[in-house]
Amino acid sequence: MFKIGIIGTENSHATALATLFRDDPDFSDIQVVAVGGDYPESNQKLAEEIGINSVVQRPEDMVSLVDAVMITARDGIYHAPFARPFLEAGIPLFIDKPFTVDLAEGKALAKEARERGVPVMGGSTLKYAYDVLLLANEAQKRLASEELCGGCVTAPLHIDSPYSGFFFYSSHLVEMSLAIFGYHPKAVTATRKGEHVTALVDYESFSVTNAFVGGGKQYAAQIFSKKQIYTRDVELTFITKGIASDFATMLRTGKMPQSYEELVYPVLYMNAIKESYENGKTVPLGKLEL
Repeated sequence: MFKIGIIGTENSHATALATLFRDDPDFSDIQVVAVGGDYPESNQKLAEEIGINSVVQRPEDMVSLVDAVMITARDGIYHAPFARPFLEAGIPLFIDKPFTVDLAEGKALAKEARERGVPVMGGSTLKYAYDVLLLANEAQKRLASEELCGGCVTAPLHIDSPYSGFFFYSSHLVEMSLAIFGYHPKAVTATRKGEHVTALVDYESFSVTNAFVGGGKQYAAQIFSKKQIYTRDVELTFITKGIASDFATMLRTGKMPQSYEELVYPVLYMNAIKESYENGKTVPLGKLEL
């Protein structure tokens, strides 16, 4: 039995994951035994709803209680400090989107996890959506046959969110785009118009538009090939099960679903977009080194 803790109960993701682990027979070897974070009322509410005995406020108080932890705090600026006590104890981690806000902090966290041999996963759940996986498969086939011309990914944005502004929701679009078109873009040029941001992301042989729609509701993506345009609205129904399944597999096998570099790359990408629309310049991307 894997005993897990959840930190960040103010996020709806915490309730969805805790409920899934409690009710779904696919996770009969996983039990949520502790919850915590900076919101005592939501901590207590979730504990009562799910039937959890241990409620803590400080991450340090949870370390001795769990075999693994899921950090679901809404604001990414807290993800690294919440994760560090568990990382130092060698406890496997899930870190919700965004992995971090600060790039140097994200790189340091991933580098230390790799050095300690601690498995870590996380980021946006949207990369687990069936439509994203389907489009990623199509994009790779078109790229291999030299038919891929570009694409467009669209998602909501809350640029004035109190949870680190642009970084709060942009991770969803960024990770969808990277999942579909690959983790090797060359540069980004972005503009902001009010609450909307549009970024043109250059790859070696094609470009992709990222349309962050302020106040929007829809997630969608397109692939442009020489023969056809593939368009999908992204359905969100099974994404929680997808991320829970990968987390369970990581605990059972010790194998991460992504590399440490891929975990951090969206942070590089988001910071480059923000730098570009703030300074009016094209920002290089390239390979991420830890």
